Amino acid sequence: GIPAEIGNITGLQYLNLSNNNLTGGIPAEIGNITGLQYLYLSNNNLTGEVLFRFFNFPSLMTLNLASNGFSGSIPHDLCFRHPKLEYLNLENNQFHGQIPSGISHCSAMDTLDLSANKFTGNVLDNIGNMSMLRNLVVGRNNFTGIIPPTIGNMSRLLILQLGRNNFYGKIPPELGKLPILEGVFLQANQFTGEIPPELGQSSSIGRLYMKSNKISGEIPPSIFNISTLRELDLSENQLSSFSVS
Repeated sequence: GIPAEIGNITGLQYLNLSNNNLTGGIPAEIGNITGLQYLYLSNNNLTGEVLFRFFNFPSLMTLNLASNGFSGSIPHDLCFRHPKLEYLNLENNQFHGQIPSGISHCSAMDTLDLSANKFTGNVLDNIGNMSMLRNLVVGRNNFTGIIPPTIGNMSRLLILQLGRNNFYGKIPPELGKLPILEGVFLQANQFTGEIPPELGQSSSIGRLYMKSNKISGEIPPSIFNISTLRELDLSENQLSSFSVS
């Protein structure tokens, strides 16, 4: 595993141990490396609860713990203590619990990847202040709730991946107004209502996945005006007709 002595290298700013066969957990002594800016531990066999309270990295910009066996939950003060965090990847672990409202204090966040964990609640309630967010990847969890209209304020959003959760309600028309949104992945949820015609106002969407929901009504003709669209999956819904007028 990662030895406690790692904490002796107090001047370390960049630590990359990814893509190895490391086992065990993250030693508490790692918190001694107070100048750490980049921490990559992805693709190992690391396990145990991640005790974020030992993380003491006020300059941390990148934290990648993806594809391990980590557990635990995101503490409410993660972003108060790491206000410069731009890239947080916890994908493919056993993390659980709700996403705390304090996550919105990561105002510099560019990529938030929480996919393939056991998170619950509505992650979307608390990210409205993340005006720099480009990649929101939270598929394959137990998230629920609606997509709030405030999603329309996230003008830098490039990828919205909400697939394989329990989100419900209508798909917000505001998605069509996001200027650089390229990938919209809403498959395998409980979305209802019709496809908002406003999506046709998009000049950027290339991939639109709404498979396996409860979307009904007709497919609006405006969809065919999205000149950038390359992949469209509306299968396994309750759509009744095309309207091409």
